[in-house]
Amino acid sequence: MPILFVCDGETEKEMVLQLREAGHHDLIVMPLHLKEFLARLKILCKLSTAQNLNRASSALLDQLNIQ
Repeated sequence: MPILFVCDGETEKEMVLQLREAGHHDLIVMPLHLKEFLARLKILCKLSTAQNLNRASSALLDQLNIQ
């Protein structure tokens, strides 16, 4: 599941890189703008749906190859 991380403006680049490596897909720096937050949240929901569909289709293909 994609993760949206909201951080303050003081967050250093090294910390941002560590967060991305840990699985946080998108970062928003404070102050939070509602329209930007909602737009990014919508994108991450679409990404999550695409990842789920990809996993499901891969599992189905694996089953077909076994049979």
